[in-house]
Amino acid sequence: MKGSDRAAIPGETDMSFGANGKVVLTGTSSASLYSNGTEFAVSPEPVYIAPHQLALGLDGRLLPAFTLNLGAISPIQRAAMARLTADGHPDPSFQAGAFVWHGEVAKAFGVQAFERVGNSTLFCAEINSRTPEAGFAIVAINDDGALDTRFGHNGAVLFIKGDALPFFIGLDIVSADDSHILLAASISSDFGLEPVLIRLTSDGAFDTSFNDSGILRLGADFPEAALAGRLMAVRQEEFIVVCPRAGNRARRYSFDSGEPDLSFGDNGVANLAYPDGGPIDSTRLIAMNMDSKGHLWFAGEWTDKSGDVFTYQHGLLVSTDKDGRPMPLFGTNGFQTLKKDQANFSLSYAALDDAGRVLFGGRRMSVNVDRWWGVVGRTLPSGELDVDFGKIGIVDVAQIGSVIDAFPEFAYQPAKGRLLSYYMDALENETTIRAFVT
Repeated sequence: MKGSDRAAIPGETDMSFGANGKVVLTGTSSASLYSNGTEFAVSPEPVYIAPHQLALGLDGRLLPAFTLNLGAISPIQRAAMARLTADGHPDPSFQAGAFVWHGEVAKAFGVQAFERVGNSTLFCAEINSRTPEAGFAIVAINDDGALDTRFGHNGAVLFIKGDALPFFIGLDIVSADDSHILLAASISSDFGLEPVLIRLTSDGAFDTSFNDSGILRLGADFPEAALAGRLMAVRQEEFIVVCPRAGNRARRYSFDSGEPDLSFGDNGVANLAYPDGGPIDSTRLIAMNMDSKGHLWFAGEWTDKSGDVFTYQHGLLVSTDKDGRPMPLFGTNGFQTLKKDQANFSLSYAALDDAGRVLFGGRRMSVNVDRWWGVVGRTLPSGELDVDFGKIGIVDVAQIGSVIDAFPEFAYQPAKGRLLSYYMDALENETTIRAFVT
């Protein structure tokens, strides 16, 4: 490790990352990392930074997306992203290290960055839902941090609620290349939330070769998604695999036509509910990932609803092959539950390392205390906790507060052997990226 002859131990903080193993994004309005102009530099008010999503860009560099809250009274919110080197240092070639979208946002649900190979970085941000222009913006940013005016209208494509478009919720960038941009979202309807896939051309126009309109509505395939919220999706070569967040079923669709693939799972549906785990709503999946072989990994929670003494959540990992069928060598027929003490435990990230071990991240509740802690961990290829990672296979990251929907974000850097956690430290009131040795 840096400054020491002792070998790095899996589960310990990686001291070669940032400053002593972490990067702190919280600062005042005069901090150069958050200013790409004079708007924030002249403000005497402090800047509060709320973390959203953490993406890996080219060459392993990091793209944390966040919300700037300016001022303590009636704060103005701006969606923003930073670009850091793979080792956690501000990238000086990217303006002042950050990009700020100057459209005011509300909850900023779904702020995200996505770096396209050989092209501009895409940035997704919510537009204030308290105005007639409520919706989302997809913004294209050149490598130097300036707007790419070749994209959309002066660098942005707006999804504004109106006669032609519904109100989009939780827009996520799934994949992007020189030809297409694939988005996952939910739309507000009379029946609640309906999941949709959206395909755009590379310059931001709706791709009408995809389901005739560029929008594929999936409400009939996922009626349970009316209460589930966001749609999770991954690009799998010529297919798109989707699963509603907080749901437990996945389907696969053709990337070219949007037609359902009936060879996936059982007659087109992969049932991901924990077997013999009580009511079907006992399983809630919160994240989906794909490894280099196309195998699918799901992370979430299973609630033990048996008996009437005490009910709590177990962390849940689910592994399937590329066709949505359980991997029998992982856990029990593809399912593995995890727990730490007698307390609620939920997982929101899973990734496979080169040795076939599963790196995971999530949160746990303090025993008898309404406080959540971020956690990272590792399992053996069999699904059992790897005691060589932090002694018991699970390591606490930091206290993240008591907000029921608050989950840390995670990213894995295979070339660096690091698992990153991105979160708001409730004790220090700091938005932080922390690195762990894997």
